[in-house]
Amino acid sequence: MKAYFSCVACEQRELDAQRVLDYLKKNDIFITNNPRTADYLFVITCGVDSTNEGRSILEIRRVAEQMKANSRLLIGGCLPSISPEKLTEFKIYHTFTPRTIRSLDEVLELSLPISDVALPNKSIYDILSLKEEEDLSAREKFEQAKNGYKVIIANGCLGACSYCMIREATGSLESKPLDKIIDQIRHGIEKREPTIMLMAGDTGAYGQDIDLDFVTLLRETTYLDGDSQIYIHDFGVNWLIKDLQGYLKVFELAEHKKRIGGMIIPIQSGSNHVLSRMNRKYRREDTIKTIHLINHHSFDIGTHIMVGFPGETNAEFDETIDLLKRVSFDFVTCFPYSEHPQANSALLDKKISPKVVKERIRKISNLLGSKVKVIQ
Repeated sequence: MKAYFSCVACEQRELDAQRVLDYLKKNDIFITNNPRTADYLFVITCGVDSTNEGRSILEIRRVAEQMKANSRLLIGGCLPSISPEKLTEFKIYHTFTPRTIRSLDEVLELSLPISDVALPNKSIYDILSLKEEEDLSAREKFEQAKNGYKVIIANGCLGACSYCMIREATGSLESKPLDKIIDQIRHGIEKREPTIMLMAGDTGAYGQDIDLDFVTLLRETTYLDGDSQIYIHDFGVNWLIKDLQGYLKVFELAEHKKRIGGMIIPIQSGSNHVLSRMNRKYRREDTIKTIHLINHHSFDIGTHIMVGFPGETNAEFDETIDLLKRVSFDFVTCFPYSEHPQANSALLDKKISPKVVKERIRKISNLLGSKVKVIQ
């Protein structure tokens, strides 16, 4: 029995893909690089927006065109929950999502259940930089950490951003037990992993469903002995604002041990009106104040900026430019708004033309230079 695997998704779904790969291997399924010889063909997808959804459909089509007549196509990741109608053109044997991955036991009927296969901390999709540590930029250090040892601290999200569809696949917040997370972090430290990336749909929301918080997790992590640096993925600024003093204390504690290497705080926009339409629960003035107060710590801080959200006026975009001038981020990822037809934001009028979006992105690039990376 042979299986072919393809993954066109984020780092968290790459870990899901690795878990399925481990599951197949432990059940003596041979993994082949040739889809034409495979009995089972897996494609792990992304459905975060129309751009990534399109990439996923193209990959499914590429794989499906090469499969044998009696082969079985299985589609995982976020797309099956978000846009199942997009999959009707394919002859699919089974679909599964981050929440329904255990359904593979029912359809594959293998001897070892997937529940006996732990979620890994690394995947075959990790690409490590060949540069020396001292030669890496702040962005490259963060990307290196994303391709290193990773710990998923929660699934799902408490947010309801008007442009986002990921919650359709991952569900509401489901935090991992604190002791299980600490055990994984300790294991990474004992293995002398240089970095440990804490990941979730929104890391800052950790524990809200189990009477805990991310401050507690970060404090416990800081107390551990070892040299591994902690990196924090997609941390909602609203959680920093809500418990600023608590975070300042734990950042100060972590500073003495040089425990935190960097974090991404996606603010998306510097306009309160745009943030309101996005259904992001914070205000620009609170964001500026909060980032200023944590900026004196030595760890790197990055952010995400979305350009061209429906209704974004020139004045509102200028507020984003002003925020980027006021707050010194170490790196910024800038991307145009990519509409998903089922997202609430699709109902908003006053769409921004590609020409205007391109010009606005150019202004951000001119302002930030090498600190900015544009995702098209």
